[in-house]
Amino acid sequence: MRGSIQQRSKGSRRLPYDSPSGTSGRRKQITETLRGAKKDTGKELQVQIVVQDSWNIAQSGAHKLS
Repeated sequence: MRGSIQQRSKGSRRLPYDSPSGTSGRRKQITETLRGAKKDTGKELQVQIVVQDSWNIAQSGAHKLS
């Protein structure tokens, strides 16, 4: 999964990150806008990427999540 932090205006940042492609195989991208410090935004981006990765693993059946 990939993601980035983009500055929009002072105190506002955009978080585009990849989502699982699903059955179509095409790339999906989710975009969120957050307000706050850059380090807080970075933590949120890490959380979202981990959530998307775990969802992707669960859907592929490669690992069982308990």
